[in-house]
Amino acid sequence: MPAPGNAHAGTFGSVWPAEGSLLSIVERGTNAPPRKSPRLNSAMQYPTNVVPVVSILVDDSGRISFDAKNAKGEREELRPQAWTCHSGALTSLVALNTENFESSVQLWKSGDDLIAEQTVRATDGHPAGAGKHQPVARFHFRFSSTTR
Repeated sequence: MPAPGNAHAGTFGSVWPAEGSLLSIVERGTNAPPRKSPRLNSAMQYPTNVVPVVSILVDDSGRISFDAKNAKGEREELRPQAWTCHSGALTSLVALNTENFESSVQLWKSGDDLIAEQTVRATDGHPAGAGKHQPVARFHFRFSSTTR
């Protein structure tokens, strides 16, 4: 599902990374190394350091709530970014630890899966983005649903 705007973009393209962290996207507004692993592996000694389940609930009024469980099935305390619901998609906008770039993320359902689209844009602090918030890169992530 490439972003429609990519057909008119000059120097960047749509990318489907090998892996994304829904935990990081929810908490940081960008795909980044997660603060906890998304799956158990042989090096993991403590299932509480693994968060394999993240749920997103949107009610009829557009109120958004997030829930997560660690590998022991216990509730994980999340620290989500500010998210809004608009036209069937959740959106978030965050600065990327620099005055030059920001991350805009949209989340929406496609069938039973969740699609995340992250667009990294140059901000007014970057010469290429002055007044335009020029896209630099766009990434897509598909998270398979375990429930319907």
